[in-house]
Formats: sequence, C-alpha cells, structure tokens
Amino acid sequence: MRHSFDIILTDHLLEVFSVSSQLCMEFYIVCDGIAFPCKGWTDCALSVISMWIEDVVRHGGNKKDTYILYFMDGPYWLEVQQEGEELILRGIEDRKEKEVQFTVSCTMQELRRKLKRTLYKLESIIQTNEGCAGWRERFQPVIDHYKEILRCQGDGSPDIPV
Repeated sequence: MRHSFDIILTDHLLEVFSVSSQLCMEFYIVCDGIAFPCKGWTDCALSVISMWIEDVVRHGGNKKDTYILYFMDGPYWLEVQQEGEELILRGIEDRKEKEVQFTVSCTMQELRRKLKRTLYKLESIIQTNEGCAGWRERFQPVIDHYKEILRCQGDGSPDIPV
C-alpha cells in the first residue's frame, strides 16, 4: 500500500494572533491527489507541527502502537498505526461519524523527514514574511527546540532545509 504523501505549508500567512501567538496559514496533507482536511485548509501551523513532532518522538521507540496526530481546528486528525519502523497513516474526518479520507504507509524515518522539511519551511516563512517581523524572536526558540528534537532522533537527513 505504499503511496506518496506530502505536508503542505504555503507561504501565505493569514494572521498572527497576538493573544495566543499563533500563526494561521495554509497547512494540510496531500496523499495521492487527495487534500486533507481540504486544499487551502488553514490552521495554527507551528502549534500543530510541534504537537506532531512531540507525539512522533514519544511513540517512536515503540514496537507496536496506535496514536493520533491532531489538527488544531475541526474534527480532523491523522491516526498513526505503528509496527516497528513501519507506519500506516489514516486521515480521519469525524463530523458525523469517523470516516477515513485516505490511507498511506511510510516509515518512521520518512515521517520525521517530512516533519523536519515542514519545520524548516515554516522557519523560512517566519524569517521572510513581513507579517512575522515583530514575532521572529518569539517563534525562533520554539523552532530551534523542535529542530534539536528531530536532530537527536537521527532521521538521517542533514540539518539544512531539504
């Protein structure tokens, strides 16, 4: 069942919420042409990526496990079924009842690389987008923290944007 998937993060910053320090931007998954939750979905990208990294790292050493990677908004999440280094990801929508939107298999290393690439892209957006000018000093330590977590996980990719 090996399919391809990508984490999409556009450089179109919609808003920085001053009270919660959240970056609202387009952030979604594409798997074999299916956009999940949908094309153009907006969410709190840094918060979601941070939560996903923490959950992937927390469960990474387990031989067999099932856990959830949540989006901040809406009834959407990724269900991760883990068998050693092999993962099955399911995009779940739960508006009326739990419905699988896509299923993809990958390795733990591949998921870590995609999270790392997304984190570096987010860092680049924050550094170059004028809407983030007053927030860079606040966001950079958070990004550096998660880059270090991924570096320590040994995903096999270099510590440069991929």
